[in-house]
Amino acid sequence: MNKKILVLCISVVIVCVIGLLLVILNSDDGYIPQLKVVGDVEKCIDVSDESIDYKEYTIKHNEKSYTAIKLEDILSNSNVYDESYDVLLVSYDGRFSRINSSQISNSYISFDNEYGYSSINLYHPPSANIKLLKEIVVISKNKSLEHDFNIITSDKNLLSISVGNFIAGETKQITFTDGKATKNVNGTKYNVEVFKKRRCIKADDLIDIDYEKRNIVMGEQGDYQLLEKEDFLEIKDNYVNLLSQNGKVKVKKAKGIYINAVLKSNMDVYYDALHYIENGEKVMFIFLDGFSYKQYKYCKENGVIPFIEKQRVQIASSIYKPVTNAGFAAMITGKSPQVNGVYSRKQKDLKVPSIFGKLIEMNKKAVLIEGNIKILNTEIEPMLNLDKNNNNTTDDEIFITAKSMIKEDNDFVLVHFHGIDDKGHSFGDLADETIEDIRLHDEYVKQLVENFDGKVIITADHGMHSTESGGTHGDFRYEDLIVPYMIID
Repeated sequence: MNKKILVLCISVVIVCVIGLLLVILNSDDGYIPQLKVVGDVEKCIDVSDESIDYKEYTIKHNEKSYTAIKLEDILSNSNVYDESYDVLLVSYDGRFSRINSSQISNSYISFDNEYGYSSINLYHPPSANIKLLKEIVVISKNKSLEHDFNIITSDKNLLSISVGNFIAGETKQITFTDGKATKNVNGTKYNVEVFKKRRCIKADDLIDIDYEKRNIVMGEQGDYQLLEKEDFLEIKDNYVNLLSQNGKVKVKKAKGIYINAVLKSNMDVYYDALHYIENGEKVMFIFLDGFSYKQYKYCKENGVIPFIEKQRVQIASSIYKPVTNAGFAAMITGKSPQVNGVYSRKQKDLKVPSIFGKLIEMNKKAVLIEGNIKILNTEIEPMLNLDKNNNNTTDDEIFITAKSMIKEDNDFVLVHFHGIDDKGHSFGDLADETIEDIRLHDEYVKQLVENFDGKVIITADHGMHSTESGGTHGDFRYEDLIVPYMIID
């Protein structure tokens, strides 16, 4: 080959390679629209998220080949919490199709620059195939008080609705002001006001609500606010927010509404105990773990609690989340979980002083009588009690310790019994074994009260509801949130 021709060929190749590199480096892949999985899932995801590794398939549809991913694979990354559900495939223009989860094994999602994300359902009618997809909405077909947004009274679970069913229902796009700004250019002010549309519904579109009464919305982090007539429920991703009329978030990730809510709360322990101690009285707080108002009513009606049933018992609310750590912290701080920092079983450290810290400042003596483990980190160390007689409970040991401590010069004695909660978990809230344990604790309470010279406060951290395998708590439901409250002279 002629040397000049060879040099020319090499030069052409170099120019082509450089040109190709420049094209790659300066190429614009185009805008990839967001496609979110929302509704009744534990995790909302964006299908365009490159950190999620989907297996790609080559499928043929209407004599064309497509690179696509399975709808099943997408949903598995979102952790759908119900075994039976429907899927809404929603377009940016509002068009959508609804298919059942039992028939999505041959459903795919593909992407192209013309139509963005599209659904390809190989065995469904053509109307199931939606272009310009905006959302994949999962709609649970079963009620779940654990995952749903719930509305309760003190003695009834009134309504349970999932986020997916909210989205599939009669919500409205409400426009809120999202901000204002001004820019000054050469002495001229340029103003802009930004708006945002949110998917919302009014609480009284779901159920009749008397706004003259006290209605409380509780959030996932233990915060709560009064529900006002002008408020909105915003349906967002996989949760519900409470919004004020101007769009400000009042409660993020709301779990439900407690309508006609009582004023009494188990947080009142802190304030009631301090009131009596400041006025020269000794106080014993008997903490009956897991004792619900529902159980109290049942036991009273069946003659199980002859001592407690003679007392003046009030209905009180616990806090969300109704579990021991959070309820315990609320009772000894008088503050909500959002403020005291303990909103689940995971937290042990308080962000605010407890009653024990306050009593130390007052030079008062206090004792905390516990089971065999430390629940919270407080200003004093608990007196732990082991199951010395191996009868699968520490409550008899706690009772013996409490009888001893109330004879000593203590201004405040906290006695934490665990047996009712333990039996409820094992057998159910109204099982014979649980009721018998409540009967035993009625006798414990009687003996402690009769031997104590001072005020006695009795309440619980949370309640309990039955399951197929026993009992549990932690949901926004009246069985878990409503507890008895009594003060005995």
